[in-house]
Amino acid sequence: MGKFCTLLILFFCGIKIQAQTCTTNTNSVSWTNSGIWSCGNVPLAANDVVINHTGITFTTANNAIITIKSLTINNNRDLTINGNFRLIITGNLVLDNQASLILSGGATIDILGSFNAANNGNVSVGGSGTGGSFLSRGCYTIGGGTPKPNIFVGSNLKWCIQCVSGNVGGNCNQILPVRLLFFKGAFQNLSTKPSVSLEWSVLANSEFQYFEIERSEDGIKFEKIERINKSALGNPVQNYQFTDESPFPNQTYYRLKEVENGGFFNYSRIIGLSSPIQDWVVWKNINGNWEVNSQKTIEEIRIQNSVGKCLFENTYSNVTKITINSNPFPSGIYIVSVRTISGLFFKKVQF
Repeated sequence: MGKFCTLLILFFCGIKIQAQTCTTNTNSVSWTNSGIWSCGNVPLAANDVVINHTGITFTTANNAIITIKSLTINNNRDLTINGNFRLIITGNLVLDNQASLILSGGATIDILGSFNAANNGNVSVGGSGTGGSFLSRGCYTIGGGTPKPNIFVGSNLKWCIQCVSGNVGGNCNQILPVRLLFFKGAFQNLSTKPSVSLEWSVLANSEFQYFEIERSEDGIKFEKIERINKSALGNPVQNYQFTDESPFPNQTYYRLKEVENGGFFNYSRIIGLSSPIQDWVVWKNINGNWEVNSQKTIEEIRIQNSVGKCLFENTYSNVTKITINSNPFPSGIYIVSVRTISGLFFKKVQF
């Protein structure tokens, strides 16, 4: 029956890496040729790429995935991306006045930030040959803030601007790997072994391969708990279900990782579920002491103050009611944690 508390504080140190800008003046080159880049390396996720030269065509191996920080095509310059690969821009794409971007050979450009073509707006994104796909997941600034479909030229180009308010236009249903119609969850089997039932429904195209279900206790750090392959049924609407047999005791967060061909992925919105199994209460009795009553056997009780200092900790067996001397506790806010056979639960109280 030890009364023991341990406070562990972790400090993390980070190293800040200076991002470099990469440019090239070489025409018709392989993107992965480090010798053509001013930064001395193939552009990486920390690099900004700026095009200051005209007539540049980039190629690379089929099904490659290349990630950079941003791409800027300056005034009157043009860039062609040729080949069946995906260029991911984690920041923004900027097309300056009369700049142009051409996608061919099945190339895909995927902008996680925004698409900015506001400076005079006389720019173009086109497809040639077998064409390509242009997807901006953030918002846009095009010629003063209104989308101009004539910016996107060429019958072989699929384009989509996806904003927080919804898809702006183009071929979004063809480009996006999966269109999530809903994603929801609920607790079940509360009287026996509680679990969470997750359900979702999608409109999917051939790009979509599988889901990974991720779970978190704090809504920040997620872990993979299951993989669900794409349904083999040819239905236009596909329904999925998964049961999590081990949700967290208090709050559990879930999200879907939607994975395409080549390994590129998107995340669904996060849903949070609060456990309804709060089968215990704590209060001050007439004598001023704390009482904890539980519907199930109490195994452990711990009391911490508002700054996380542990003031009380004890283990028990075969009891459902505990009285705790409150003399050592001044008035204030406390976190009381109780472990029962159902799991570990927390309450914030003020006495």
